[in-house]
Amino acid sequence: METKLNTNWTRFENYLSPKSNSWLSRYKLRTLKQEPGETVHSFVKKIRILVEECWFTSPDVNIIDALIFGSNSKRTQTKLVDKDTTLTLDTTLDITQTEEVTTNQIKEISPGTSTHVDPLNCDPPIRPRSPTILLCGCCSLEHDVSELSCPPLVQNVVHAEKRIPGEMSVVHQSDKKGKTKHGGQKLPKPSKRET
Repeated sequence: METKLNTNWTRFENYLSPKSNSWLSRYKLRTLKQEPGETVHSFVKKIRILVEECWFTSPDVNIIDALIFGSNSKRTQTKLVDKDTTLTLDTTLDITQTEEVTTNQIKEISPGTSTHVDPLNCDPPIRPRSPTILLCGCCSLEHDVSELSCPPLVQNVVHAEKRIPGEMSVVHQSDKKGKTKHGGQKLPKPSKRET
C-alpha cells in the first residue's frame, strides 16, 4: 500500500511541477548579461536558476562560462580568461566578487566624489540672539528694543503703573489720516485761539 501511495504522490508532483524547456533555458543562459549596477551575487543567482533548468551534467563549468560571457566588467572577464583550465567555480566567484568590491572602492575615492572637508568654507555656528533690553523711546519702558515695533503699544496697552502721576500718557503722533502709528492714542486737535 505504501509503495502505491509513493508512486501516486510522485506522479502527482510531476503533474503539478512546471514543465521546463531545457533548450530555452540554455538560450537564456547563453544570452544572459549582467545589468548595470547589478551585484555579482544577484547575477550568480540568476545563472544558477537557469543552469538548474538546463540539466547540465557539469553545472559548475557552465556557471563559469556564463560569468565570463555575461559579466559587465571587462577587467573581470580578462582576469577569468587569463586563468588556465584549472579554474574552479570557487576561484571564479572569488575573482568576480573581489573585482566588484575593488571597483566600488575606486569609485568612492575618485576625484569626482571627494569627501574632503574644508574648514574655511563651513558656516559659522548659529548663536541664539539675546534680547537687547533698553529704554524704549516710544513708551519710556524697558523692553527688547530689537523688535520692529513697541510691544506695549502694539497691544494697545499703556503702562499706567510706570507713569509718573500728573504726567500725560504716552501718545504717538498720528499720520495724515488721523490714524495713530503703533496703535497709540490719537492726539487731540489743538484749538485755535482767536485774538
